Amino acid sequence: MKHTNLSLKAIALCSVLAICGCNTSSIVRGSGPALAQVEIPFKDDVTSVKCTASFNLSCQNGISHLRNRDWQKAVDELNQAISKDGKDVKAQFALGVAYEMLNELDKAMEHYKVANFLKGDPEYMRAVDRVDYKKKHQTVK
Repeated sequence: MKHTNLSLKAIALCSVLAICGCNTSSIVRGSGPALAQVEIPFKDDVTSVKCTASFNLSCQNGISHLRNRDWQKAVDELNQAISKDGKDVKAQFALGVAYEMLNELDKAMEHYKVANFLKGDPEYMRAVDRVDYKKKHQTVK
């Protein structure tokens, strides 16, 4: 009986997520447009950063653009996401990543700091430190 109730609850949850426009397969498995692994150049190496989407459709689209390395489209979608919900920590962090990849370090720093303020994740603090280092060591053109 408990197994049946659990199955019914799982079906109900998937139905609700589908009605809300969520990609249930990417949420359940952690793949698809809900996840982007971005290699960020840092010093003489790269830093691998994982961005995951919130339930916000614009955030999910932004993460998809990050996966496709289309930084400007990611910025556009993620800005829409945070205009709907400024406390969307995942959108804030992903927007910081997109700006960092465009070498817009001041904007990247702004969004990394907001993400860090909203949720003190060590990954967010490392991003703040990384951009701070890049800003201090930028070559003047």
